Amino acid sequence: MGFVASEQALELVNAALCLRRPLLIEGNPGSGKTSLAYAVACELGLPGPYRWSIVSRSTLKDGLYAYDAIGRLQETSLLRQKVGQTSEITEPEVGNYLRLGAMGMAFHQSQPGRPAVLLIDEIDKSDIDMPNDLLHIFEEGFFEIPELARLQSDDVKVLSYRSQRDESGGKITIKKGFVQCREFPLVFMTSNEAREFPPAFLRRCLRLSLRQPNTEDDFYQILEKRFGSKELKQLDKPARKLIQNFLDRIQKKDVKLATDQLLNAVYLLLQGDNLTQDERQFLLDTIFKSLSG
Repeated sequence: MGFVASEQALELVNAALCLRRPLLIEGNPGSGKTSLAYAVACELGLPGPYRWSIVSRSTLKDGLYAYDAIGRLQETSLLRQKVGQTSEITEPEVGNYLRLGAMGMAFHQSQPGRPAVLLIDEIDKSDIDMPNDLLHIFEEGFFEIPELARLQSDDVKVLSYRSQRDESGGKITIKKGFVQCREFPLVFMTSNEAREFPPAFLRRCLRLSLRQPNTEDDFYQILEKRFGSKELKQLDKPARKLIQNFLDRIQKKDVKLATDQLLNAVYLLLQGDNLTQDERQFLLDTIFKSLSG
């Protein structure tokens, strides 16, 4: 997956598993924060990662579940139109309009000895109360879905969380309106260090700061993971030249580059295009444009 974990990262992931505490991963954009969650899930064979990308409008409920009440009302209205206003109808099942969010799915899928991986991406974009709200529900280990809790039925099938990697659209069973994790999920929360977090939040998290490699060999190892050593071997000298160009740029004052910009440049190199030297240099300057402006 193009991610090479440091010893410190591996130690803190193991500590998060052992202590059942969230791991707050801080670093510049493109430093591999998100890739770490995917790499751990793949390496350990754990469910997920279930990814919740935070925006400024995100609420805690968004991560737990979503209920399309309007869609259900519209379906009920259409049914009444078909059979007539005076006839009785069977209202659409609530579960057809309720889908678990990333956190809700991670709670449901976490089983003893096999926690699910939850990725809360860019938590620094959230409102001021979100970090502590998250920790509160992590400590509780369960949440209630009122739309299901008020029903007479004990078991209700609802739509499962769906990602680009899983489009099965299957259903899962919720008992008595409660979703409870039987094992604390492995929680990764990423931050681009765009804000300060409350001390109470930081105290209850393990913190990992990811920094870019600063040597040619370290970057080359990342490229081997992403593209494969056989492909890179055919372009060993050009690839190393690109790495050196990248290193020279990031060592300049006020120049900030991300590792994925280097990956993009190497991918372009591997395409074997017929660009002239001037065209290639123009593209390289564009790809290696500083993130700091």
